[in-house]
Amino acid sequence: MITRKTTNATVTPKGSLETLSQCEVQQLRETGSGSVYALFRQCALAILNTGSHSDNAKTILEAYPDFEILI
Repeated sequence: MITRKTTNATVTPKGSLETLSQCEVQQLRETGSGSVYALFRQCALAILNTGSHSDNAKTILEAYPDFEILI
């Protein structure tokens, strides 16, 4: 079994995103919980995997099965 270092992080908006309308907030929440979530999660994990020796999406997703994004 391979032990991988993991990190819990909180990302907060900066600049113009600090003041979102109620409609924009709702759209973000829907992205974080609706049918688009799986794609959003895969894209975020791919970005966080930048610089890794592997770019095999299946391998990365299997390595971090509990990876999630809460909006």
